[in-house]
Amino acid sequence: MSRTGGDPLAARRAARKALAGWAEVHARRDEVVRAAFAAGLDTYTIHEITGLARTTIARILPPAGDGRPRRAYHRTGAQQSAPPPSAG
Repeated sequence: MSRTGGDPLAARRAARKALAGWAEVHARRDEVVRAAFAAGLDTYTIHEITGLARTTIARILPPAGDGRPRRAYHRTGAQQSAPPPSAG
């Protein structure tokens, strides 16, 4: 039995409320991911905690210092793989 007791109007209200709550949290996603990265969490840890794809995290983060988009690096064992050395 549903929590709304079978009342379709109450079910719609509950669904709208749940979606509004989700939208409120989701609207802050990028801000929270950027803050976590700025605090020192790597993309893999952010991925593990949030479930976001590392490619999505890379798109959210500001470009690397050279202006290129960030890459989503993969951990190997207990360590995250290092970015390729910069030219120059």
